[in-house]
Amino acid sequence: MKRIIQVIFPFCLLLMITGCEVIQDPGLIKSPDWDPEFAVAVINTEMSLQDALDLVGENAYIEIDNNGAIGLTYETNLIERQQFDLIELPDVTIPMPVKALTFPFPVPQVDEVSFKQGSLSISFQSATEAEFDVLVTIPEFQENGLPLSQKFTYSSTGSYTETIDLSTFDLVLDEGNMSLAYQATRRSDNQPIDLDNVEYSITNLSYNNIKGNFRRSSVADFTDSLQVDFDESLQDIQFSIAEPSIKISVHSSLGVPLQIQASDFGLYKEGESPIQIASENLRNGINLFYPTVAEIGQTKTTNITIDYNNSDIEEALSTIPDGIFWSLGATVNPEDDSTFIGFLTDSSSVSVDVAVNVPFKGSLSGFEFSTDVEMDLEDLDVADKAGIRLITENRIPIELGIQVYMMDENDQLIDSVFNGINTLLEAASVGDDGFVNGSGDNQIDMELNPQQWDHLVSSSKLRVKAKVQTTAEGTVPVQFSTDNSLSIKMGVTGTPN
Repeated sequence: MKRIIQVIFPFCLLLMITGCEVIQDPGLIKSPDWDPEFAVAVINTEMSLQDALDLVGENAYIEIDNNGAIGLTYETNLIERQQFDLIELPDVTIPMPVKALTFPFPVPQVDEVSFKQGSLSISFQSATEAEFDVLVTIPEFQENGLPLSQKFTYSSTGSYTETIDLSTFDLVLDEGNMSLAYQATRRSDNQPIDLDNVEYSITNLSYNNIKGNFRRSSVADFTDSLQVDFDESLQDIQFSIAEPSIKISVHSSLGVPLQIQASDFGLYKEGESPIQIASENLRNGINLFYPTVAEIGQTKTTNITIDYNNSDIEEALSTIPDGIFWSLGATVNPEDDSTFIGFLTDSSSVSVDVAVNVPFKGSLSGFEFSTDVEMDLEDLDVADKAGIRLITENRIPIELGIQVYMMDENDQLIDSVFNGINTLLEAASVGDDGFVNGSGDNQIDMELNPQQWDHLVSSSKLRVKAKVQTTAEGTVPVQFSTDNSLSIKMGVTGTPN
């Protein structure tokens, strides 16, 4: 099983309001309408999605287009470079009861072979005591375009074996046939003589490239999975993604028609039924681009896109997946075209890459987060009447609810400002394309009772807890962009006792 390192959605970093600071200038926040005699600004923060991306730093997963739209893209190699022995060149032994013989090459679909290695051996016995020559000719073995023709000279009777290195030769067949011949002549008068037990052997063949007709065959079945680790805080988010896609890129340097099929391709979550996302075309088989005989050495790429138009990928991404699974098969010459001439080289291969693109476009509900703000308000313990003012300006397409907890120095809860999470503002309005086209502003004034005020003054920090969902309670798809931002101001107001 392959594994991807942890992925964290950067917009969640935005929502962790790390830019909070204590401000001592009361002029930074307006006093409530009931006209207290002092005001202290406690929180004054603004953060954009661009700030969140800056916090992430260099991240190969994040993509931003020309409109500032943010998306998550992860690219990885599904199947490493695979080579296939579509044709095996066997060892061949040919007895020669006659001086010339034509026979079919043992691999019928082969037309031409450029050898990388191989040997041709000729063995025989001779009863001639005088010097004699043996001329071996095989027109289908060619070196620099010239047919093999080699003469050997002997001086007496005996058993002989000669070996010719084929690594510099090409095999060029005529309608699939090979012709072997030899001539043995006495040197003194050039008269023919007979040889006994003549035998040719062709062994240890391998090729630089091979041309011919490659008949239909199944050559591969790749089954594996890819685990994806997301931050645990994201696991229970209820969301839907708009317009996600998976692009499968198949790179082939095999000069033959190749079809790839997916019997399984989808997303899984532990403990739940996997969701198939393969498109119908991929299940039925997609023919890949391949180099022609005139393009030996080149690699052709076929891109297969699985998206919301041809699959159930949007449904599959409605929950955070634990991984991707697949089972891919490959078929050579799926139409079984007997006239097609293709090629293989000793380096011909197929590899498969995948790119998962998840635009930050969709809807979200039920996501909660919190952050702590250090503070010290002990100097304000002289007040007998106090309150809190919250001012928010929202340019993010989310609805925001908030609660403020008062915490002591031991991180224990003292009190809270609101009863439950209080809705602060409506989401920024969006256009048909999902981009923000307005802002949502809100102001809340709340008077604290004496006990709450005492708890606030004595607390060491505030814990701000927020709940977010996209526009219209998570029912409208929105597009997050680098221009999205959120401003929160919180002030304490009061009347001295």
